[in-house]
Amino acid sequence: MRETRLAVYLDIENLVHPFRESGLWGQGIGLVASFLRDVGRMGTVVVALAVCDRDAWRHVAFPMAELGVRVFAHSGGPDAADVALVEHIRGELPPSVGTIVIASGDHLFAAVASELRAEGRQVVAASLPGALSHQLYGSVDSTHLLCYEPTRTMAA
Repeated sequence: MRETRLAVYLDIENLVHPFRESGLWGQGIGLVASFLRDVGRMGTVVVALAVCDRDAWRHVAFPMAELGVRVFAHSGGPDAADVALVEHIRGELPPSVGTIVIASGDHLFAAVASELRAEGRQVVAASLPGALSHQLYGSVDSTHLLCYEPTRTMAA
């Protein structure tokens, strides 16, 4: 039986937002690392790519590289990370990949998720609690919730 080949696309700004606000980048990276371990149990990850703004890039690029994730900085603007990730998905997705994991809750990914499903690929959306849009939820095969425990510093 052929092992599942996966591509993982990470919207870093979306995933680490609560940690960024409190300056706890390490905890956000830890959450992503735990998520990537979970994804690795699903099959062979052949693409792991993330996009974020330049400030976030300075905090996450090297730790993410150690996890096997290529991180690209966008040039700014509304939905810039989302648009860049969609371009990567549409332009660089290997034909051998059967499962695409979109780690974001943003509605902008709904169209590409529907396109991928129409091609016969499985699409998984992963998001923080309360961050998954209805549009994306309705466009994927399954979802994964990235849970974390807020620290006192985050709650203050």
